[in-house]
Amino acid sequence: MTRARILPLLICLGCAAAACARSPAPGPHAARPAATFSMATLPPTTITPAATATPAPPPAPPTATPSPVPSPGATAIRAVDWPALIVRELHAEGGAAAVHLADVIYADLTGDGEEEAIVPVSSEGTAGIIGFYVYTMSGQQPLRLLAHRAAQLSVTVEQGRLVAATPAYTPGDPRCCPSQIRRTTYRWTGTALEPAQTELVPNPNR
Repeated sequence: MTRARILPLLICLGCAAAACARSPAPGPHAARPAATFSMATLPPTTITPAATATPAPPPAPPTATPSPVPSPGATAIRAVDWPALIVRELHAEGGAAAVHLADVIYADLTGDGEEEAIVPVSSEGTAGIIGFYVYTMSGQQPLRLLAHRAAQLSVTVEQGRLVAATPAYTPGDPRCCPSQIRRTTYRWTGTALEPAQTELVPNPNR
């Protein structure tokens, strides 16, 4: 081969080698063209604000119920020293017994809206209650309406009426256990407490 042909061939080989050096071969991590995304145009969204709840009104404060105010008569009659008063009554009558405040009954027996006091008198022995007094108030002073004496007595108030009960023995009854009870109901006549009805009933404790 002549020298004139070798020189152009060498020049072509050199150019090819230079081109290969500038362009690296594609590999597994070759860069890829960036993907392009097209964002679709969305219709405008209308946001409706949530309805605001109307707050409930605060509960009304509880109404206090006023306590009933006792009448002056009720206050006065409950302030009486019944043991001292009854002791004076018994002394005047020539008797002796005891009064317990826990046994005093307060009730309206005359229908005037004011309380009367029913004061049982105890024998402090086996005879039990041996009598009772009934008082009302006259101004600021206790006024006696009734006095009753009987052995083994009991006294109650039923439907606004005073009821006294005493044993009613029949032949053969032991002293402790009468077979019947005599109940006497009192009524107010406008001026006094008087017996209105007396009945015999079986003794519920026998």
